[in-house]
Amino acid sequence: AFGKLLEDGWRPRRSIVLCSWGAEEYGLIGSTEWIEELIQIIGTRAVAYLNVDIAVEGNATLLAFATPNLYKLLYESAKKVENPNPEEIARGRKTVYDTWLATVPSRDNHSLPHIGSLGSDSDYTAFLQLAGVPCTDVKYTYSPVYQI
Repeated sequence: AFGKLLEDGWRPRRSIVLCSWGAEEYGLIGSTEWIEELIQIIGTRAVAYLNVDIAVEGNATLLAFATPNLYKLLYESAKKVENPNPEEIARGRKTVYDTWLATVPSRDNHSLPHIGSLGSDSDYTAFLQLAGVPCTDVKYTYSPVYQI
């Protein structure tokens, strides 16, 4: 996707850093060590951290966790992504947001999809808790109506 955008003349306004971490299951070692080494730079320059530890574990809906200052970004971004599921489109759910809202409504406000709180069980932990960077963790998941 980035290659196509660049071919079309797009340039990011800020640096985008793509990382792959090692030793997550053994205590978040890779991401924590990286943050500890670069905490001054990351803590003052990073805008957000997008964690995609498990990008796809199903084909039903988006599942998101985030710091509250990223909620609006997630909602607005999901509204711009065309729904990949023809059955959902036939139900009138043309965007990822539409299916997300229909499948996982917020408990507090049923007019918005649910966004969960971040814990400390993935590589976003050091970004959030050590460097103070806003974080989100997203994945495409199975339908919550199936008990898997």
